[in-house]
Amino acid sequence: MRPSTFAHLVSKSKEHQQHLESNLKVFAATGAVIYLEEAYEQSVKYETNAQLMQKEFDTPTSQKLVADRTDIRLTIETLLRHTKVAQQAA
Repeated sequence: MRPSTFAHLVSKSKEHQQHLESNLKVFAATGAVIYLEEAYEQSVKYETNAQLMQKEFDTPTSQKLVADRTDIRLTIETLLRHTKVAQQAA
């Protein structure tokens, strides 16, 4: 993978991260499990991509990207779990 391709992927990943973070509160507030499930699937995909990039380019940027992706996935997973529990209790 060329450095320019890596830089492009990092940029796209950061855009996706910002999009997910801005929508997570809306998804959780509305109790929209379907949206959280979709966000979770996307976060797993992007986390996997970040891990693959890190294997090829083990840099501080790629390490931070993997850490950010993992954090987002865990956040979505937690929100999804809590939302499902709240819906079952209602």
